[in-house]
Amino acid sequence: HCGRHMSVSYSGRSKERLACDMTRNQWGEKQCQSFNAKSLSDLAQSLLLQAIAPASIELSLQAFANLDQDRRVIERQHMQSVERAQYESDVAYRRYEEVDPSNRLVAAELERRWEQTLREKKATEETLDRFRSQHQEKLTPSRVSQIEKLSSDIPRLWNAETTTGIDRQTIFRALVECIVVETVGRTEYVHLTIRWSGGFESRHRIMKPVLRFEWLESAPEIRKLIQRRKGEGKTHAEVSAELNREGYHSARCSAFTPVIVSSLIKQFRAEENVKPEERELASWGLRDLAHELGLRKETLNTWRRRGWVHAMKESTRWTFWADEEELKRLRKLVDHNRQGLQKTPTKLTTPIINHPQKNA
Repeated sequence: HCGRHMSVSYSGRSKERLACDMTRNQWGEKQCQSFNAKSLSDLAQSLLLQAIAPASIELSLQAFANLDQDRRVIERQHMQSVERAQYESDVAYRRYEEVDPSNRLVAAELERRWEQTLREKKATEETLDRFRSQHQEKLTPSRVSQIEKLSSDIPRLWNAETTTGIDRQTIFRALVECIVVETVGRTEYVHLTIRWSGGFESRHRIMKPVLRFEWLESAPEIRKLIQRRKGEGKTHAEVSAELNREGYHSARCSAFTPVIVSSLIKQFRAEENVKPEERELASWGLRDLAHELGLRKETLNTWRRRGWVHAMKESTRWTFWADEEELKRLRKLVDHNRQGLQKTPTKLTTPIINHPQKNA
């Protein structure tokens, strides 16, 4: 979104996360974007292994051979230019030598032409020298055979325990110049542009887990399908199977299961039972609300303990409650400049609304 570099962080062996935090860290603005990087890592690895697969290696060797042939053609053209310039220089010299010295004007003109051909000859020779100095490594038959043999073992070598992360980075950076990442709002989709060495760009779309079902791009269609099929008396297993056949996915970007369908049905029923005056009340996960406010999760947790924001523990997670009016208050609290030990105004730290279950 902003053109800056994203940073990676790890939580365990398989939980890498990409985040663009520069504007937040330097100027206190909201976080630009962040997402679980596993899907990007898997895609990048798959594309890289395709790029160095035996079939791709064969094409690359053929392309290298074609480039070598083209190089010889260009070199021959440069050599012909040098030969032509040498011939024209020799002709100009003979004409200059044959002129009558007493005819000064003609002699001066022929001398000027001879010097011009000498300069052109020198320029063509320098061009040929520069071209030859651009060394292109030769691929001997033995080296080609070695490359072809290694290419069939690349997936095994790539995943071997002896292959370090630095080894993989070195290979990857030799093939890829950069990856441009753009999350699509709060949906599960991420747009990627991979710029490969040599200038080619490939475009892809991957998915990332989202915290709420409503953020799925296809959430309205999924909801209608579930409610329609349950109205027809279908089982959870039948509904989940149909969702998977239609190509839908859950908020975790996984296939639907009867358990997930059952959970969504409960969620839909709970939403239908909410009183009209309470329907504007929005629930947030810790990470989600922190992202919305541009805060660190630790700061938001501190606010929760102080009672500055309403939250309720559900199972092992905290659910925060904030509608648009409450979000305005929290944003003012974020923007409030606390100097020294001065007390934060009570109107900024007092929640406007209460959790609906607390009012029951």
